Amino acid sequence: MNHMRRYIFTTAAILGLLLGWEVREAAAGTNVLKVRDVFYMTGQTVTVYIDVTNEDPIRDFQFYLRFPAGLTFDGTSFLKTGRILDHSVNCSYQTEGPYVGSFMFLGMNLNGTPFSGNSGAILALTCTVTGGVGSYAVTVPWSKLTGFSGLSSTACSDGMVTIFDPATAARLRVRTRLEGFNITAVMRNELALSGYIPLTSPYAEAPRTASSIPTNVADWILLELRTTPGGSPVYRQSYLLRADGEVVELNGTTINLGLTLPSGSYWIVLRHRNHAAVMSAAAFALNSTEYRLYDFTLAASQYYGSGGVLSSSRYSMPAGEINQDGRLTSRDYVSWYNKFFTNPGAGYHAEDLNGDALVNNLDFYLWQNNARLGMDSRVP
Repeated sequence: MNHMRRYIFTTAAILGLLLGWEVREAAAGTNVLKVRDVFYMTGQTVTVYIDVTNEDPIRDFQFYLRFPAGLTFDGTSFLKTGRILDHSVNCSYQTEGPYVGSFMFLGMNLNGTPFSGNSGAILALTCTVTGGVGSYAVTVPWSKLTGFSGLSSTACSDGMVTIFDPATAARLRVRTRLEGFNITAVMRNELALSGYIPLTSPYAEAPRTASSIPTNVADWILLELRTTPGGSPVYRQSYLLRADGEVVELNGTTINLGLTLPSGSYWIVLRHRNHAAVMSAAAFALNSTEYRLYDFTLAASQYYGSGGVLSSSRYSMPAGEINQDGRLTSRDYVSWYNKFFTNPGAGYHAEDLNGDALVNNLDFYLWQNNARLGMDSRVP
């Protein structure tokens, strides 16, 4: 039986190569260092994130930051993220030279391990707001990202810290479906019923811990909001996805989401650990007086770039994005294949695409169908 299973899926792997599943690799992109735009309510601790968007491996970095009047950084209150744990980072205030009045950050690799892919924050700086409500520009007068080949990039981008009155905070409701978890009118909740869903969100970029997981929940889900289609998130939070498709707070019942950003129009992005990320077709206007619903399940037109798939009469997030690189390729298949042949027991597995707690042929078929259709994430 095991011999037959190996023959079937080795053949599938070869077929995948013939169909071009393997050749759809990420093209090398321009590495960019940028200050993330962030929003905070008055009275909150302000964290400024330094992001690197990249596909090329990066070894070392150096950049300068200038802070405006009303936003103070002490030069020591910063933390490395998991992307650069093997780097030594030093910060010094410049009292002379072309960048006087700025802080210089120098990051050196210690053991030859690059940071690449998974674009996101490398540093988190804690700042103090001495001004009031308003916008504060944090600028990058110069930066340099160096790769192991010696090639470097000096592309950089400033960011804006916006402090706003809590009375103007935006409100939202979101509804979606996971294709693999769909059964009929609802999604499977076996993972919750069996106690396999972890109390801590699987999304390291937005850590959150629940005291318990309600049994009416399908899984964790990550919500992001952007001010432009290809921009960095200005809001990111882990929530629970209820079996009926409602994105809810950790109690499993609250569908009205209070956001820590001001009223305005935002692009809505949803991410799941083994489904392709999706984004709203257009910016969605949010206000502080009503919880407006964005329903991804209604139609293909709700998705940016037609990124949804019809499943059980509802438009859903496409299954199969196991390694979370934005594409459904044979790399996802290999992840499933390797897990499948370790004969894992029931549990919380990224390779379990249909949410039944098992890794089996049913998960392979979900990936195979969407890979053939080219159902990558359409989120830029």
